[in-house]
Amino acid sequence: MEARMSKDAWNIFWRHGLGDGACLPGAVDANTRLQQYWTTFAGNFEAPSHVVDLACGGGIVARRLAESNDQISVTGVDYADVPATDQDRVELKSGVDMAKMPFDDASFDGAVSQFGVEYGDAGKVGNELARVLRPGAPFAFIIHHGESAVVANNAARAKVLDAVTADNVREVYVAGDRQALAKAMFDIRLHADRKDVVDEIARGLGQSMINATGDRAEAWTEFERLANGERAILGALHKAAVDKPEAWLDQLGTAFEAEGISVFRDSRDAPIAWSIFGRRA
Repeated sequence: MEARMSKDAWNIFWRHGLGDGACLPGAVDANTRLQQYWTTFAGNFEAPSHVVDLACGGGIVARRLAESNDQISVTGVDYADVPATDQDRVELKSGVDMAKMPFDDASFDGAVSQFGVEYGDAGKVGNELARVLRPGAPFAFIIHHGESAVVANNAARAKVLDAVTADNVREVYVAGDRQALAKAMFDIRLHADRKDVVDEIARGLGQSMINATGDRAEAWTEFERLANGERAILGALHKAAVDKPEAWLDQLGTAFEAEGISVFRDSRDAPIAWSIFGRRA
């Protein structure tokens, strides 16, 4: 049941566009530097090479690698139902568990992941990745930093979602009481760190209340379904964020030798992610 719920949450994440971009919405500078990071990594491959992209999502990393080096073909895997792509030398496979991939032993020449591999069970994913990578294959992971603004902001967003899906908000919404809904949202806003999120949801619920005059209970059920899916993703991010990358890498197993661990920072020098580069032993 837990795995099924997790997949449903990720499906909502991609189907409704929550995962578009590079998981750093609005961070133009950081996203540009991430693109440069993957272009640089693509330079590790001089002969025709097959790279696996773990928890690939919409394939932003896979596409960047293929565009940067015509010697690279990429197979992305994700547990969710991710968007298809028609880009040359890029294949995205849905419904694939990182800990149980449908590939032959030593079938990949490299591995990458951007805000994805850390969501899996490190030990199980490490065992499986060691199986499908050839010895000496380079890997590069960008993983969530435990002290990043993304983690902090999303924790605050999760608290807002907890508050707006409470029974008292549902009752006034289904009743069509716009004044009571406005008061409920105002009360939530008073105590929220992410007031912008409260305002965003209040506008959406207010418009939805007008549009769904005949079936507000059904409209609320759909809103709650989407909110619960997002809450599940935000909770998973909080658990996946890494404070000690060396310890996390140790959990992957002895088959992975780090050659460089560094903090990926934004233009204000605040931590965004960990960069881990190394090779399969």
